[in-house]
Formats: sequence, C-alpha cells, structure tokens
Amino acid sequence: MRKSHEMWASMPVLMEAIAASLETNQPLNDYTPAVDEEQRLYWDFMPLRSDRTLHRS
Repeated sequence: MRKSHEMWASMPVLMEAIAASLETNQPLNDYTPAVDEEQRLYWDFMPLRSDRTLHRS
C-alpha cells in the first residue's frame, strides 16, 4: 500500500519506526511483526480496536 504518511517522510524515520516495532513487538500502523515456522519475518495486519467497525445485519 503506498499512500502519503508522515512515517514515510524519510528513510531514516521509516527505519527507526520499523526497528522500534521489532524491538517492542508493538504494531506499526496496525501491522505487528511476527515470525513464521521457518523463522521468516512477516507483518500481521491487526486493525486497532478503535478502527474496527461492527456491522450488524
């Protein structure tokens, strides 16, 4: 997904945000770092609770 965001303003800012997310295991824009069975890093999408909307039928 490519859209304008303050985090993507510069490569150093982006790399710092990624490093902080990896070190703290905290989400980075609703993506949480995770490791699969083969020890590969991937980013698991998990919308923040406040961003979720309930749809009732």
